[in-house]
Amino acid sequence: MGYLTPDTIPDNTVCYSIRIPNDYLLVAAFMGAISELFKPENWEVFGELSPDETAAAWLPIYETVAENRGFCMLGSIVAFATSSMPSGVLLCDGQTYNRTDYPALYAILAGTFINDADTFHVPDLRQQFVRGETLANIGSAGGADNVNLSLSNLPTHDHLYAYHTPIPVTIGAGAPVVVYAPPDIPTLTSPTGAGTAFDNRPAYYSLAYGIIAV
Repeated sequence: MGYLTPDTIPDNTVCYSIRIPNDYLLVAAFMGAISELFKPENWEVFGELSPDETAAAWLPIYETVAENRGFCMLGSIVAFATSSMPSGVLLCDGQTYNRTDYPALYAILAGTFINDADTFHVPDLRQQFVRGETLANIGSAGGADNVNLSLSNLPTHDHLYAYHTPIPVTIGAGAPVVVYAPPDIPTLTSPTGAGTAFDNRPAYYSLAYGIIAV
């Protein structure tokens, strides 16, 4: 159902500012509500404005809030395709920063990233994939780009060798004696393989990770 609007703007219209508590759930709910206002399907004709025009008029308001990162949580990790990090965003390259430069970020970071009372470092996500974890394990790392398989990595299996069946042979003069020729002696095959490591990474596309710092 579209939003209901009056046919005319009342003479006693007053503008109000809205202050949102610094709670990510409330901020997300507010931004979600605002985002509905620049969708034409949520509007009816308002005076001489069509739903498309009304929705378009709301879009700059939303973009203004978005540019101030009002919808982004402090400490969020975001992927960027820009040539440099936007204002207020730090590249996730493991660099160390002073607490006094980013006090709000310092105050909420997990202990893994706190160096001491005066400095902290950001995650180093260069050439890394991000994996979901529990809060207790934030900052843990693992895996390898390349892998060499060893004997212990091979699945349990058998090799079948085909031996020749012993053949009876009659030897000697007079009363012959039957003996059996021995089977062929098994011979090892020549070794093969070079033990070269293989790429252990799935298909990927590189972007720069940044952390919202202010």
